Amino acid sequence: MPVGRLVLDLAVEVVDDGLGMSEERMETAFNDGIGLSNVSERLRVIYGARSTLRLSSIIGRGTTVRFEIPDIVSEERASA
Repeated sequence: MPVGRLVLDLAVEVVDDGLGMSEERMETAFNDGIGLSNVSERLRVIYGARSTLRLSSIIGRGTTVRFEIPDIVSEERASA
């Protein structure tokens, strides 16, 4: 039985411990192929302009990809 609405923001972060990317590579990562730009566009179409896809990287330490989806609405339910 629904008792209200719960609004959540979702953040997913994927981290690797690989070689990392240079500043030059980071600047072109969204433009050099269709993968990242396609995912970013799909997030915006489905979840709105407040959704984000970000990359950060440190040479020799790895790369982090983080995406955020704002305002996911879920029906809050009473427990039995």
